[in-house]
Parts: sequence; structure tokens; C-alpha cells
Amino acid sequence: MPPSLVAKNIGLLSAITEDPPAGITTGAIFGDVGTFKTTLLCSACEAFDPERVLIITCDRFDQTIQRLKPRYIDLMAAKSSQSLWDKLRSLVTELRQKDKGTFDFLGFDGISKLAKLLLIDARKARDENADATSYYEQRDYGRVTSQLSETFWSLREIAIAKGFHFWWTAWERWEFIDAPDAKSKGYFRFFPDLTPELGRVLRHDLDFVGRAVVESTRVGAGGGSLTTVSKDISVVQFGSRKEAAVKNRVGFPDRMENPTVGKLLAESQGKYQVGSEHETAEESNDETVLIGAGKASKN
Repeated sequence: MPPSLVAKNIGLLSAITEDPPAGITTGAIFGDVGTFKTTLLCSACEAFDPERVLIITCDRFDQTIQRLKPRYIDLMAAKSSQSLWDKLRSLVTELRQKDKGTFDFLGFDGISKLAKLLLIDARKARDENADATSYYEQRDYGRVTSQLSETFWSLREIAIAKGFHFWWTAWERWEFIDAPDAKSKGYFRFFPDLTPELGRVLRHDLDFVGRAVVESTRVGAGGGSLTTVSKDISVVQFGSRKEAAVKNRVGFPDRMENPTVGKLLAESQGKYQVGSEHETAEESNDETVLIGAGKASKN
């Protein structure tokens, strides 16, 4: 074996990889519009010093963010001559230069919209005369997959190196899975609203992927009346792998009502018991309907 190759092998083996900081999480929450994904991200301000929480968004003047008032950067509203892709690269560079301990939590709200905006830019870069009626080509999708893979791999690497949590949100899409045989039934399965390739790439290295839904529960109106009223509850699910492309390596519960960043992290550390504040749907006799994308099904 050439001496140079031996030296390289010895150098690599001597650089044993250190474990990441204990308790740091990287993950994603996806769901239909209106399932409180942004609210969940912003709840990090209750779990950490708000000055050490940063939310990145592509939704110009998002009303939820305006109401909850976390520290945030709106990439679409930021005044700059840079392209969206250049803004992302600048963001990664600036975060890499920050001192360890600057942030406790970084949330990226709306990666599905980010992917679609980058896809538009990719089409324009290929054809400056492209408009809303122009077709996307496979190389446009390939370019966006490469850009976002690079960006979010870098953000995860920085989060681990700097010691902060990194969570992102996405919209939801669904596929109908055909039955494998005549005795079985097909079913819907839910995924983050990204291209299949990009979704697989980004989900691979995450500690968790959860699905946000809203459950509408019919409860008694009280006072002896037989009238029922509808009560909407935000829920995040980590346990139904058949129904959704979820993942859970950090000890989150299979299901949590009215989730917050603080409650989820406490649960992963064994400090919070699901059901201690709210009666779970399984324990009650209320009729619960799950509101998802494209269908409603009994829970």
C-alpha cells in the first residue's frame, strides 16, 4: 500500500468522532395548513430565553409570528439584492460564525414553501423568459434537492456543533397505498410536502419527524343539556408509522395534545407525563374526528 494512503488512514482513525451535546434535538413537524405548526415552533420562547430563540420564515409578515412575537428573520421581507438561495447561504455562514451558546433553539418555519420558491428560481435561472405557464424540468427539481440538502445538512451540523435545537416545519401531502392483495385494503399515508427524494434525504438524519393534526372532539355543553359542541385540539403524533412518515429516536410520546417545545423536551427527559394536564381521547367517551389532508377519519 502506498505510504501516503497509509498515512491518511492512520490520520482518519486517530480522529475519533466525539458524541454530540446531550439533549440536543434536530427534527421536523409536518401537517396540513392550520394545524398549529408555527405556534409549536414559537413556543420555544416559553422553554428558553426568548433572546436565544430564532425563527426563520418565508411567509411575508406571518400573522401567527406577528401575534406571538418571537425573534425572527423573514427571508422574503428582508431587504436585499441577494437571491433566495444566496440568502440561505449567507444565513448558514453567519450561523457558523456565531459563538457557541448564542442560541438555544433555531426553528425554520415552512420548508415546503421554501422548496417551491427555490423551484421557481431554478426555472428562471434555466430560462429567463419562464413564467407561471412554463413547465418545470427534472433538472429544476434536482437543483432544489441539492440546494436544500446542502442547506439543511449544514444547519444540522451547526446546531450540533453550537449546542442548540434545530426544528423545521413542512406542509403535508398524502399518497394512497394500494392493497398488497385482495384480502387487504388500501390506505392513505401522509408525508412532508416535499419531493420524495428530498423528503427521504432530509428525514434520514433527523432525530424525530412528527405529524401535526387538529382533532375535533364533540363534548357536552354542560348544565344537563344534551347538546354537544365541537372542541378543536391540536395534536402532534409520532407513533403511527403506517399512516404517516414519522420517526422518533428521542423518546417523545406517540401522541401529545396541545404540544409545546417545552412539554415535548420534558417528556423526552422523563419530566412530563402525557395526560397530566389534559384527558386523552383514549380515556374519554367523546367522539373524536381527525382532520387531515384530503380526508377525515375516525381516530
